[in-house]
Amino acid sequence: MRLKYRLNMLLLDVAFRFPFLFTKTFQFFANEYHSQSEYILSKKSEQPEFKKTSFLESNFHWKAMSFTCFINSDELNKLKIWKEKQSLWFNSPAVSKLLDTRSFDREGGWVNIGLIRIDQESFTDDLNSIYMNSPYLDSAYISLKKYPSGLSVLTFYILFKPNVTELVKLVPAPKITEFIKINNLNFFSRRLTSVSLSDERNFLESFLKENMRNVYKESCRFFDIISREIGIKKGNDELYCMSDIYLDQKPPYFDRHPQQGKKDLLIFLPRGRYFSDARLSDNNDESFILDPYVNVGGVDMTYLKICEESTFDEYNNFRKKHCLNNESHLAIIPLLLIIKKIDKLSNEISKLKIYNKSGSMIKLHKNLFSIVHDLELIDEWINILNENIPLSLPAGYKDKSDSILKAQGRRVLSLKKTVKTFYSLSENRVQISNLHYNKRYSVIVFIFIIIQVFLAALTIDWGKTNVWYTPIFSWVKNLF
Repeated sequence: MRLKYRLNMLLLDVAFRFPFLFTKTFQFFANEYHSQSEYILSKKSEQPEFKKTSFLESNFHWKAMSFTCFINSDELNKLKIWKEKQSLWFNSPAVSKLLDTRSFDREGGWVNIGLIRIDQESFTDDLNSIYMNSPYLDSAYISLKKYPSGLSVLTFYILFKPNVTELVKLVPAPKITEFIKINNLNFFSRRLTSVSLSDERNFLESFLKENMRNVYKESCRFFDIISREIGIKKGNDELYCMSDIYLDQKPPYFDRHPQQGKKDLLIFLPRGRYFSDARLSDNNDESFILDPYVNVGGVDMTYLKICEESTFDEYNNFRKKHCLNNESHLAIIPLLLIIKKIDKLSNEISKLKIYNKSGSMIKLHKNLFSIVHDLELIDEWINILNENIPLSLPAGYKDKSDSILKAQGRRVLSLKKTVKTFYSLSENRVQISNLHYNKRYSVIVFIFIIIQVFLAALTIDWGKTNVWYTPIFSWVKNLF
């Protein structure tokens, strides 16, 4: 960001000194915002309003980040092979049996894949350590939840080092050094060029976001390394990323009428922003932030666990323990992944331009078949989760889970109705096209037959007598 800002200021200064090289719009911005302009000099001389900045206005700990995805039977087999190679202990036959695909409609269970230490030696964990020279990551726990109908959910829960919290908690506010950003670097373009002005608040929020983005990138680097080793390839649209933050206070965090905090402390997500909470459970000690402004990078959700640490016992301390995708807040993620998959299919349907009659018939038919297949599969998964996911959810999640499944079930039904209608029309178009093709093909075949007969006739010696074709030739001559 710093390099980009220097480039912006250099362009403005050049445009201020040599205006004839640039468009009139860019000349105007150069006159107003070059490095020695009144606006820039006044901004540099302003006293900072904030001394510190923090993600939350509480005693919090940025604990972990998780990646969850669906995997098919082939990927499940790859996971089994990878675990056998990476395990420090002799694999239990029971664990291997759970990783096998035994039945389509009666599959089920939860499997502990194991703990991976990051940049640490260990001889007591389930899996070999990984060395990636990470400044932020401590360890990762991998868990698998299996449902019927080929639905398997794999989760990588990555625990952070303590220093990660220091990147977003009570961070001394850096002095603002970037005051302007050119939104269109093609400054020779005749299109309207615009600039964005930055104040201290925007600058500090961008500063925190950049720190959070760096941690997300490091987590992605770990996931990429492990997923490549396993042989699982997943894009961002196939993953659900959740960031976990623990707050050591009495619940809840959000307040409709919060007390005014310190004036010199900038809070990124203040208590008064209660509308950011998606309320995925009935528990007041949990909050689920789906706001894309809060979730940077590819993070889909930020989870807040609000509870005084003194209430935890030695073996159930949320701040320190790894979480599994069974009987924890992670258990609801399959529903959120389904929403993501339906969103993706809806977007694909929109791109197909199904109302356009002049599009490629074969390509449309193929794409519609793929979408119908995926919608049927998701519909089956929704039915399976309706029956099975309540057993995996902790207390307080069932009502919201039922609501999500009903809403997405209706959505899938509506999309299937639309897509199947156009798929049926597409089949009719294919049949009509085949009739036209067969008709043209018949004409072509008939022409080739006539040509073949003509060429055969050219090879006959019509002057010979007492041969097999003499009576036929005489009969034809008598006709004429």
